[in-house]
Amino acid sequence: MTFETDCRPIVETALAQHLGHTGETTRLPSPAGGSVAYRVAGRGGRSAELTASRTKLEARLSRPARTVTLEGDYEDTDLLARDAARLARFVDRYLRGQGRLQREQGALGVRRSLVVTTADGEWKVGPRKTQVPSA
Repeated sequence: MTFETDCRPIVETALAQHLGHTGETTRLPSPAGGSVAYRVAGRGGRSAELTASRTKLEARLSRPARTVTLEGDYEDTDLLARDAARLARFVDRYLRGQGRLQREQGALGVRRSLVVTTADGEWKVGPRKTQVPSA
């Protein structure tokens, strides 16, 4: 068995349980390195691409263009299941339009962060920095 065949059912279960009827989920061709990838389309033209590999789970959001990355040893299937569910809950809220843009003044000007609250806590996704609630 490979990581791809071992992790695919775990990730697909998390997507099915936490994205439910949010949007259409499409399995994408597997990227290099034995990872798995999906695209989910939501409301208002929002979409997300989710990728799972041995060391990270990632969601690339369409509007605003942001990336959320969770890192871990995803050979541990319990950790993979937990973090895939957390990321799916975040993506579900994002695709439903339940986030907000927060403007912050920084040293180099104003930046906008996407703030999404889930059962896990508040996710703050900026152009360069992401704050994820602890597990």
